[in-house]
Amino acid sequence: YLKNAWTAQQAAGQAGEAGLLDAIREGAVQRVRPKAMTVAVIVAGLLSLFVVPAAYWLMRRRAAREAANPEP
Repeated sequence: YLKNAWTAQQAAGQAGEAGLLDAIREGAVQRVRPKAMTVAVIVAGLLSLFVVPAAYWLMRRRAAREAANPEP
């Protein structure tokens, strides 16, 4: 992304230091979305490790209590 942005800046005739800084900003911004999506998927996967078992416990605890203490 950085190389492509720098090449585009050079092609636009902005090959100086200001053009380089613009290319770096542009290339870095283009990388934010894929990185953010990757982090979001990882966090969602980690949350499911905690949420799914807790939700299952909440749904099944009444049945477990009834099975442990059958009414006469």
